[in-house]
Amino acid sequence: MNFASIDAGKGGTVTLSPENLRSATGEIQLEESAGQTPAIFEIKGQSQYSYQVALPQQAYLIAPNAEPILIKDFVALNDHQTFNSNAQLIRLGASLEISEGQSPGQYRSAAPIEITVSYN
Repeated sequence: MNFASIDAGKGGTVTLSPENLRSATGEIQLEESAGQTPAIFEIKGQSQYSYQVALPQQAYLIAPNAEPILIKDFVALNDHQTFNSNAQLIRLGASLEISEGQSPGQYRSAAPIEITVSYN
């Protein structure tokens, strides 16, 4: 998942949808055409079997340094369907809570963000 370039300004929230749309609240500035991408996973299973994706309900801190950002409100596209072929793509979006004057950098989660796929 890549939220692309963000100017924190006085802080706010940036949301990246599974459809690759970004929006901001507060006084955050988003660069246009900055290369944002949702997380994309391929899952495989037998045709006509169903699956369900369980997303994290908690928030995670992501940081390169002492100023972490909170990532939360995970949402998926194609999170509960029936396989019509042997593979499906799952697209995942989320929201970032950004503080005023947040330092630039590449932010990553130190802990794994778990996504669970159940097959029926």
